[in-house]
Amino acid sequence: MIDIADPQDVYTLYRYCDDFNETFRGIASRNKIPVIVGGTGLYIEAVLKQYDVPHAPEDAAFRTRMMQMDTTTLVKLLDEKDHNLFMRTDLSSKKRIVRSLEIAEHTSVESAHRNELVINPLVLGSHIRERLSYSGLMRGWIPVLRGE
Repeated sequence: MIDIADPQDVYTLYRYCDDFNETFRGIASRNKIPVIVGGTGLYIEAVLKQYDVPHAPEDAAFRTRMMQMDTTTLVKLLDEKDHNLFMRTDLSSKKRIVRSLEIAEHTSVESAHRNELVINPLVLGSHIRERLSYSGLMRGWIPVLRGE
């Protein structure tokens, strides 16, 4: 998926999952093997682990109202509104609590993106344990490439 959105557009995880599913089905229908190369970790993880992604557009007015409230009240509201979402939310971040409330306010079970694709991925190079710095390259990768 290259050049599928204008750089000025808001490109959400929900939209990425939709675009991925459509692209994946199109490639697979032609008996070809889809390949994901690069990208943001969350976006790739969402399709590989088949996240249920809610369709909840940003609501600036809602966010402004919620950000004026104290965190303790927001946490209580979230727990009352959607306990499952409450359990998955990073409660150390007021912004994330507000986003979860926004999702709870604007979505229902039916509006969640259900990833029903069956994929059997072969994942290569997704975890680099050592920080890629010059010294890390000299200690690790470069000697390997030189056959040392």
